[in-house]
Amino acid sequence: LLRFGLATGSYEERPDDGLRLTGAAILNAVKCLPPQNKPSPEEIATCRRYYEAQLALLPNVRGLVALGQIAHGSAVRAAGGR
Repeated sequence: LLRFGLATGSYEERPDDGLRLTGAAILNAVKCLPPQNKPSPEEIATCRRYYEAQLALLPNVRGLVALGQIAHGSAVRAAGGR
């Protein structure tokens, strides 16, 4: 993010490292931490409304980068796809 001008400060792997996003946001498709980090379809569906609500707060979004199958599916569904 720093390299592409989407953040300022320095990344030091801790919450108070001073890194600030500029022109970027990080959203989670699933909010819970299920056993073995494998959410069920029901958990994914339950979390989708929160993901969509966060996305709606970003009216100028020009692109999404989904990291993983669950994130990709949630992004596609939020955009009206199947």
